[in-house]
Amino acid sequence: MYILGIWDGHDSGAALIENGRIVFAANEERFTRKKLDVAFPDNSIREALKFAGITPAGVAVVAISTSDFSKTLTRVFPGIKRRYYEIRRRKVEPSPFNRFSKKAKVILTEIGPSAPTRWASGVVVRKCLKKLGFSKYQLLWVDHHMAHAASAVCTSPDQSGLVLSLDGIGDGLSGMIGTFDGGEIKILSKFKGRDSLGIFFEHVTNLLNMRELEDEGKVMALASFGYPIPDAQNPLLKLFSVDGLEIKARHHATGLYKRLARILTLYPSEQFAYMAQRVLEVAIVKLVANACAATGRRRLAYAGGVASNIKVNMLLKNHPALDGLHVFPHMGDGGLALGAALYADLTLALNRGSYPRLSAAELDPRATRGAPAAGAVGAVLTRAPATARVKMDDLFLGPAYDVAEIERALAAFHHVKYERVADIASRTAGLIADGKIVLWFQGRMEYGPRALGNRSILALPGSAQLKNKLNIALKKRVWYQPFCPTMLSDAAAEVLMDYGGVDNRFMTVGYKVKDAYADRMVAVINADNSCRPQILSGDEGPAYARTLDLLGKIRERTGLGMVLNTSLNKHGESIINTPREALALLTGSPFEVLVLEDFLVWKE
Repeated sequence: MYILGIWDGHDSGAALIENGRIVFAANEERFTRKKLDVAFPDNSIREALKFAGITPAGVAVVAISTSDFSKTLTRVFPGIKRRYYEIRRRKVEPSPFNRFSKKAKVILTEIGPSAPTRWASGVVVRKCLKKLGFSKYQLLWVDHHMAHAASAVCTSPDQSGLVLSLDGIGDGLSGMIGTFDGGEIKILSKFKGRDSLGIFFEHVTNLLNMRELEDEGKVMALASFGYPIPDAQNPLLKLFSVDGLEIKARHHATGLYKRLARILTLYPSEQFAYMAQRVLEVAIVKLVANACAATGRRRLAYAGGVASNIKVNMLLKNHPALDGLHVFPHMGDGGLALGAALYADLTLALNRGSYPRLSAAELDPRATRGAPAAGAVGAVLTRAPATARVKMDDLFLGPAYDVAEIERALAAFHHVKYERVADIASRTAGLIADGKIVLWFQGRMEYGPRALGNRSILALPGSAQLKNKLNIALKKRVWYQPFCPTMLSDAAAEVLMDYGGVDNRFMTVGYKVKDAYADRMVAVINADNSCRPQILSGDEGPAYARTLDLLGKIRERTGLGMVLNTSLNKHGESIINTPREALALLTGSPFEVLVLEDFLVWKE
């Protein structure tokens, strides 16, 4: 029996689980080519069913997250979210109406879910599912932060520990912290929407003339160029306090924006970014340290949009209070579809393969022994057994394309030449070692915002010239934002200061590079020698076989098993999905070479 998880908001998508196994997961942007699309995930659902070879009748449970007032409003009136999508991505010019829309969004999202909003959201969602052929299924509503928490807990290698969700806002809250033991999650504290660290960083991103929910990584990169100052002299640190397991903001979200705007006038942008980054670092590290002291737990499962800040994650990884850190790799709202499906698997998989008909009270996560208010302790929100868990070895969870489909795509492009190569890894390693930039397309499409070896652009990591060429010719990224490296574990042990032998295959944590290797990694490190590496140990399984082979051949030629790895896409577009899209990228860009599975393709 199958569980379908869906999310129909920012970065919408779908995920399919069969008896505790993740079958498929993708976001709508990969099919519509609209980055971070907000549409109902029709295409993602169809592709999931197609991949599994089932019809809608094969789905027993549909799990969906978030039924607060704001989300319900955009479901009932979808034009609102389409318009706001254009405003947020800066596709329309500023206007009084647009400024009012952004302020209203911040205020309305603090209104939590209720019986009327749950009912209205359900009516709309069922209509959308009916159009896709769904008729007999259970619709399970999952609390926004419980979906984030479940995504981290269910994919964690640990059987027990702390769980933390930190986001902008969802279902009226900005986060929660608790413990987990097997399949049971106990919430110790919830954080109100007005106390949101995520909204704080969104405000900072906006004030720096960047797009909130999209460019926070640029703020983190810019912070490396700020002059370090003592925390006691940082005025932004006074805006939040952490007391025990509670986070408190001095200002409401709208007042916070005004206060930040006033402070920004006194500092350069890079200094402002540095001070804002320190707010996250100080608050989150203190919160987690307090939770470790209060519970005795030393392992953390972490998700939510704020968890994308890899420099905070680096501090958590190295903190003496923690022995282990697991960050769900699709940590933002784009991961809610899979999080909702995993929560359903936790809650409903009482007997593998047989999902009992549960009452409305049992299907409502807030109805199980009651949900705690902010700061309350000890309410149990799930009741599933410890065996209801999944294993996530890789994130290659999207569509794949066979040789016939690739050859049809090649035949449609008349200005390319190609050959099928027996040892494509060796040929590609030679091209990269000679200074070429290679477009790299392999296997199933990655799930999430990062290239992990199947939809990548690869090059040598030590060339500033190649970095600039990539930025100017294709990616159009800001000059201060580095690319990322993919490396073998022996290279990691050689070049990283704080590598402890644990892989980082999903690129969720930052590391510091030793000074002696900075010149050899100039394209993939920031001003403070930090980087976000993908580290592969060699035992990741067959899904990584070709990437590992390529890195081994690179090591033979350069002495270091490492490449620059950035996502296969143009600036402002989502990561490539199909062979045809990869060929269009090759022919429409200055780059010369595409590796399409074991086909080597070049322009005439």
